[in-house]
Amino acid sequence: MDNKDIEQIKSTAAGMAEDLTALRRYLHAHPEVSWQEVETSRLIASKLEEIGLNPRIGSGGKPVGVVADLDCGKGGKNPCVALRADIDALGFSEENDIGYKSLNPGAMHACGHDRHIAMLLGAAKILYSMRDRIRGRVRFKLQPAEEFGAGSGAQVMVKEGVLEGVDAIAGMHLWSHVPSGRVQWRCGPVMGTSDDWEVCFRGKGGHGAMPHQTITPPSSRLTSSWPFRASSAGRPILLKPALSARASSTPERSSTSFRRRRNCAATFGRSTPTSAPKSLSC
Repeated sequence: MDNKDIEQIKSTAAGMAEDLTALRRYLHAHPEVSWQEVETSRLIASKLEEIGLNPRIGSGGKPVGVVADLDCGKGGKNPCVALRADIDALGFSEENDIGYKSLNPGAMHACGHDRHIAMLLGAAKILYSMRDRIRGRVRFKLQPAEEFGAGSGAQVMVKEGVLEGVDAIAGMHLWSHVPSGRVQWRCGPVMGTSDDWEVCFRGKGGHGAMPHQTITPPSSRLTSSWPFRASSAGRPILLKPALSARASSTPERSSTSFRRRRNCAATFGRSTPTSAPKSLSC
């Protein structure tokens, strides 16, 4: 890539700014939660078709998620690079007072996936306009259900073969701490994750007047100290009791939810990178 290519990218990006802002705000106002991104996927596919690509909709047996390839057809064995963005919203209502506030109760683009979609579609248009200067293929992967945890859209799409033939992939994500106009990157994992699980305690129920005949489940005793934070290998764990004992009785069972926040090293079983992400001004 030379200075001519960089100037073309900047020029094309500047010309798209207004349209991408409008698209992002439309997406923000029409969020869809994990595995329900039907209209979002249709809109993405229509935008890719307008660019000149042939998108494919569907993953996990549902009409959600979109994949499209830009094949620049230079012949021979050429690399394939994938660009990935997530498309689902979080499951709570928006309280912001903005002109493009979510119109769907119980759904909000609070994690920036509306912007991720706009970023990827902008990149697709720029790369398509430069296809005569690209050697190889670019795969655009718009993933549903990133917020789903176990059984996420990423796992499903990989099992379905979305990375077959892909030599490298960029998992694009915005980061509010990075000034506008700069790009940061790092090889390997960057973001953190959470683990959620629930433990069921079994005791022996009975009347509150005869406590000696009962066994109180532990979580009902934790309510007085909720929320409680513990630590496991330096990583915090949140204990969230789900049930407490009533004064007149002792429950037979109760459950406690746990959440552990892990950094990227714990997530992937690797040591934490010591170097800061590389940065580039745009």
